[in-house]
Order: sequence, then structure tokens, then C-alpha cells
Amino acid sequence: MSVSRSTTLSLQDILDGACPFLSMEPLHQGDHQYASYYPSRGMVVVSRVRSAPPPEEEDEGPSGPGIERDEKTMCAKETASKAMIHTTKFDASEDLIRQTVNRNKPELRRMWRALDYNGNGLVSLAEIDKWIVETRPELHHKPALIRAYFATVHKTIDTEAWRKHKGDNWWVVRRQFVPLLRNIFYFNKLFHVFQEMDLDTDRRCTLQEFSTRGVQLLGLDISQELATEAFHAIDRNKGGYVLFDEFAAWVTANQIPVD
Repeated sequence: MSVSRSTTLSLQDILDGACPFLSMEPLHQGDHQYASYYPSRGMVVVSRVRSAPPPEEEDEGPSGPGIERDEKTMCAKETASKAMIHTTKFDASEDLIRQTVNRNKPELRRMWRALDYNGNGLVSLAEIDKWIVETRPELHHKPALIRAYFATVHKTIDTEAWRKHKGDNWWVVRRQFVPLLRNIFYFNKLFHVFQEMDLDTDRRCTLQEFSTRGVQLLGLDISQELATEAFHAIDRNKGGYVLFDEFAAWVTANQIPVD
């Protein structure tokens, strides 16, 4: 409870009829009014105490479009947790690079010098592209290389950052070379799987393509309803198609194993 209003009156005020009971707003249920008389001061304090508002009735339970969306999101996350990507497309190249990283440090240094051909210790996306064309053309897929570059330098694959900061000097340095190699293989595998999904080769995946080929490539055995929910979860911009950017973001965000 809290006092909402107090009024101080002299005895003459009361005799003259200046009564706060008439001037204050009507009482609500649970409100109280009282008066205190102070003889030594010749005054009366009239106060009103308003009760705290009654608690709102509890909702009977969750319902509505928002809850339905949450349930679909949970289903999509559960579907993603069962997915796994397996491809042997780049196994030979990956095994060779892995052996170099683990057992042949002089060769690894030579590879870095070839990548950093001007010797300034800083490697741009253009230099990465040039080096891949010259040494590993089977890995030359620009969408994969762009995301490998971003994942290495900025720990993100958000291509909006590329558009916003295209003029900034972003570089791969020597200590990031091995993570860069890993990311190049990782995103090339994702891009290869995406291309396999994209049956009409228009660089975007429809619901039908995802439901038929996509779920197979992800190692999923799910209903059409669950496939649809997963598709809409991947399609972040709600354009009706899944782009490689969205597919890669979904795989990385859900930590789907990629072999």
C-alpha cells in the first residue's frame, strides 16, 4: 500500500466546509481515507491510502504465432543436430597438406613464402586467390575462399562485413596460415555439397532441391515437414531460396560435423 495524496487543513477550513472527502477523486476498491488531528498545531491531516493494484491474471499457457515459431525453431535445431556432411572430394589434397603441416615445417615455410610473394608478411584475399589458382586449382571456388578468408581474419563469415569495410586493410599474417589452410578445405567442402544440392546450377537452392537432394547430403532421414522447417531456418532473409552464404552460416552456427 502507498499514500497517494495528503491534505492539511486548519480547524477553520473544516468548519467552513473545505472537506477533502469531497474534492479528492472517488475511492476505489481497497482504498482508505483517514484524518489525524494535531491540537498543538490546530490542524488536521487528511490522507488517502491506495492499495496496490491486483495482480494480473496468469496466462493459461503459451499459444499464438510466436510460440509456434519457437517450436519450429526448436525442431529445426534438433534436425541440425542430427546432420553430418561427408565428402571425399578433396581428400587427396587435404592429406598432402596435413602431412606438410605436421611433418614438414620447411615445406610449410616455403608455401607461406609463395603465398606472401612480396614478402611483407601480410596476405590479402587477392594473394590467396592467386596462390590457389597456381598451386591448388581444385580448391579455386571464390565463394569458399572469401568465407575462408573472413573466418581466418575475423572469425566470422558475415559477407555484410565485406561490403561495409571493403576498403579496409584486412590481412592474413604468418601465424594464421595453418588456420587459413583448414578453412580453405572446410568451406570448399561446404561449397561442393551446396553445388550437389543445387540441381539446376543457378547458385541457389529451392525447397524441392533441399528436400530431395539436400537432406541426403546432410545424412538426414526426416519427414517433408521437418525438411521444410529446416529449409526455412536456413533461409535467413526469407527470400524463398537458400544461398551458399546462408547454408555456410547455418552449418557453422549449428556446428555440424564436416568430414
